[in-house]
Amino acid sequence: MIYVHGYPGSGTRWAARVLCGGKETFVQEPFDRDKNGGLLAGYYPDRMEHAAKVLERTMRGLPPGTHMVKEEFAVPYQLRLLREDHRQVYIRRDTLGNVAFLRQWKSLDNWLWYFEGLVKEAGEWASDVWPEDAAFDNVPCLLAIAHEFQLKHDLAAARECGVEVVRYEHLCNNWEDEYGGLCDVLRLDYTTAIREYAGLTHEAPVFPLDEQTTSWVQEIVRRAQND
Repeated sequence: MIYVHGYPGSGTRWAARVLCGGKETFVQEPFDRDKNGGLLAGYYPDRMEHAAKVLERTMRGLPPGTHMVKEEFAVPYQLRLLREDHRQVYIRRDTLGNVAFLRQWKSLDNWLWYFEGLVKEAGEWASDVWPEDAAFDNVPCLLAIAHEFQLKHDLAAARECGVEVVRYEHLCNNWEDEYGGLCDVLRLDYTTAIREYAGLTHEAPVFPLDEQTTSWVQEIVRRAQND
């Protein structure tokens, strides 16, 4: 089975759809993400046992014949828990682009609990990277810090497990070569359907942020040092 991992708003749904030749024949976020107990933010080894039980239950609940899963929750746990015969990739998006996308996402208000939970899990680290002149209820800063915090754990797990990390921006800007390489990694045929759908949909949407917000997000990225 193929797992396309990422962070919410990082282009994982688009990438999975392209790899399915423009069809949504993949399962989205089957992992338990109940806000009353399934957050599993960051990565903490003492939570691995719980994550393993949830993943086992999740795998049993997948529809028969499932060939691809798009997953954005508890990624560091899943990267470490999935068997070697599962083919995996991690889609990474630039934080500024991620924040801009999430800011216009219609469901953002319903999911703020998740991003707030990430920042709460980050503790003092979040305080250290928060811009001094930004209010602590500033939503773009909250989104940027949540992204950088989870990205830190996601990238560490990907490196540890030898999972390929592909940048969303590269998939957009150099789609033909990047999707060809991604198909090689996932041992998929680079079909005409994949090429045609990627060619039609590869332009990233643009959601401009104001100058002050852009400056704050860039400062958070510099302080987080995920590059």
